[in-house]
Amino acid sequence: MKLVKSLIRSIIASPKQLHYDSNLHLYLDLAYITPQLIVCSAPTTTYLESWYRYPLTDLITYLESNHGSHWHLFNFRGEDPGYNDKDVGFRVSHYPFPDHYPPPMQYIIDATDEIGRFLRENDDNVVVLHCKAGKGRSGTICCAYLMLSNWKQGGGIDVGNVIQTYTERRMRKFGGDGVSILSQKRYLRYWSEYLQSDDLRGSYSKWSKVKNQISIAKVTFRNCNKDTLPFGISSYKTVQEGYRINTIVEPLLQQVSCDVAHISRDGNDLIYNLLQPVKVGEDVMISIGSFSYLWFNVFFELTNAAAPSCSFPWTGIDGFKGTKQQGLRLFDRVEIHFGSSID
Repeated sequence: MKLVKSLIRSIIASPKQLHYDSNLHLYLDLAYITPQLIVCSAPTTTYLESWYRYPLTDLITYLESNHGSHWHLFNFRGEDPGYNDKDVGFRVSHYPFPDHYPPPMQYIIDATDEIGRFLRENDDNVVVLHCKAGKGRSGTICCAYLMLSNWKQGGGIDVGNVIQTYTERRMRKFGGDGVSILSQKRYLRYWSEYLQSDDLRGSYSKWSKVKNQISIAKVTFRNCNKDTLPFGISSYKTVQEGYRINTIVEPLLQQVSCDVAHISRDGNDLIYNLLQPVKVGEDVMISIGSFSYLWFNVFFELTNAAAPSCSFPWTGIDGFKGTKQQGLRLFDRVEIHFGSSID
């Protein structure tokens, strides 16, 4: 039975590096990105999930054996956290957000700051970052921390290079990029801009405290091959769920139609002028069709824009569950026009 479980777990985790502890005779779906920075898949506490995920007890045994009391978990699961805080001796911090999506910018700032503070407390300290699969969400925060650490040491913070470093240490050669979702990469580019500009950090800090709401007034699909194109507008929303605050997606317009917008064409362009501009939060999702989407941060998109608008090419749209499976190309670019500035 133990051998069968081990085989199933290995198959599920196969795109990622596995770690074997010869002293404990334990396989775990985890990887050391640095000697103090570990990324792993979500440990489980249920019998059913233990058939295909690694048990929490194994992870705790491994950490206690190799790192004593010098460890702390960071849980990014927006779904059920998977265990209670008391199961890990309350050595866990939660920054939950939905699967396949980018973290809110404030989570990147706060999580990387807390990771850094814990690691600086003691050279023996290690942090363990996990979401569900231990890839995209954990990888985004992991890369953000690597960028922050490199920046503080005067090193490079190129997003592509950092993702490559993470990929080499987390994924097997056939497993693809460790952070592959376009919206997650976009937020890492925001983070790179944030780190490199004192003025931008100051402006963002000031703006984020005020949280001015911005209104989307018009959406244009350039060179669109459809007479109508179903799309929706959503933002992140924080809600209290039991003992933790979770970040969920709040639909603002489930599907934009002629009931809420004037739809017209200008040559090959399809234009939606919203009858009532839609107030959005800082982080916005435009969902396109039944499964494609893109996330962007209003502040970072508009700070350097010449006009109150932003645009994204078809190749910048995330497909099904963050993959490149977008379906047939529907347009060249999507432009989002806002009704106010962020000043």
